[in-house]
Amino acid sequence: MKRKAFIAAAAAFLLSLAACGDSNDSSESQKASEAVTASLEDNTADPTEESSTAETTTKAPATTREKKTTEAATVSNTSAIKDGVWCGVDDSTSVLVDYRVFEGDMFLATDANYNVAMTFDYSIDGDKLKSTSSVGGSKSEAKIERISDEKFRLTSDDSTETYTWLKEGNIDDFQFFCNAQLEYMASRYYASRHNHTPEFVDVADDEAGKTVSIHMYDLYDGHTSTCDWYYVDRFTAAGKNILDEPIDINSPVPSVWSPEVSVRSQMSANDSYCAIAYLGYVEPSKLDYDPNDSYYRDVLSKSGFAGKFDFLMSIPKEYFACTLNGCELYLVIPRDDEAQVQVEEYDFVNDRSIGSIYRSYNGAPFLLKCNYSDISSDIRIKVVDNSGIHPEFSPYISLESGEPKSGNDKVMVITK
Repeated sequence: MKRKAFIAAAAAFLLSLAACGDSNDSSESQKASEAVTASLEDNTADPTEESSTAETTTKAPATTREKKTTEAATVSNTSAIKDGVWCGVDDSTSVLVDYRVFEGDMFLATDANYNVAMTFDYSIDGDKLKSTSSVGGSKSEAKIERISDEKFRLTSDDSTETYTWLKEGNIDDFQFFCNAQLEYMASRYYASRHNHTPEFVDVADDEAGKTVSIHMYDLYDGHTSTCDWYYVDRFTAAGKNILDEPIDINSPVPSVWSPEVSVRSQMSANDSYCAIAYLGYVEPSKLDYDPNDSYYRDVLSKSGFAGKFDFLMSIPKEYFACTLNGCELYLVIPRDDEAQVQVEEYDFVNDRSIGSIYRSYNGAPFLLKCNYSDISSDIRIKVVDNSGIHPEFSPYISLESGEPKSGNDKVMVITK
């Protein structure tokens, strides 16, 4: 009955992984578990021995105990593998192969990166570890070399892996966060605190198989622009960031700044998916915005929109994007408060994208400082919301009328 429960647990685990996350990673969401034989019962042991001792200790017959004592320093290949969670690393590449949780005469094997979780019956015969999958009954065999009670090596025809004991654990209760989950959780955690979704997230294991490093970054002008590094426990998702501050990327997402915007109803009536308002000229050198900065407060108060939008004077600094030499300040308002917005800096001279300077996931209004030339705009704004993917647009000041333009008839220009 227990074996059927293990198989059911593994199947449920696979189904939960398939439903995990909301990213385009189809491969990676996983919880895993493995099992080890805890003890061997010796039918030839002295019947007067206490049964409680036999539960945790392998006993040799009385006639062989003296010989056993002289070989105490050698770990027998026929003895049970210690119960708990083990980490397997490929000897040739030092890459994490899988986790195994040994329990009794079974173990669960799970890959660190893919939706694989399978229970196996196993036995050790001399220097061979023989296993049979609980689903399908496929059999395999590998040479086992016992290095210590907490380390062994398996050699098959095409690979050699070394397994190291990590911690206590059993098949039914074991779980860990696979790479796809960690990527999603880290990106969400960072975005909820900085209003910026990293363009790329890379996950790498340490050799011990417990701690992972998560690198979040964007590409700007062909170079890596790091957002942050997270170092977390694969089993708890807690750890620290690059500044050595404690983090828990599995913690609830905090509420984000998302003010009420009355003009959104007008945008819906006009079938506009976004709106812009020109706020005025800013010095190109003013690259750092803060709602308490006197320079920006002066620009915003003189824009003529402070009375129209009561949130304008208190927009958080995380809701600001700028190009290096931009001198026009705009307020950008997506119609959908759940819209994903990306602003790319654009080199119109060489007709190429330089890289993302803003990637918001919650559709809140934001400030944009851009356009260093009257010839053409130096940014492209992309919006994806609940109604679909919209054409990109670029705000600019018309040379003919001196009025702000969006270059897109689905983007509303707000006037004073």
